[in-house]
Amino acid sequence: MSASELLAELKTLPREEQVAFASQFHRWEAERPLGTPSHKVQWPDPCIRHKRIFGDAVLPNMVLLAREEERF
Repeated sequence: MSASELLAELKTLPREEQVAFASQFHRWEAERPLGTPSHKVQWPDPCIRHKRIFGDAVLPNMVLLAREEERF
C-alpha cells in the first residue's frame, strides 16, 4: 500500500481513530533506535539519463527563445 493510499484510507476513519493512528505512528517512530538508517531512495541521475537519450548534443532552451521573440 502506498502512502497516498494509506492517507486516503485514513481520511475515511472517524476523527478519534485518526488521532489514535497518528499517535501510535509517532510512538513507533520515537521507539526506533537513533542511528538506525531509514530506507533511502535511490533517485535516478537526470544528467546520465539525458546523456543516454541525447548523447552530447546541446539542446536550446526553447522557453528563453520564445521569450526573446515575444513582444512586451
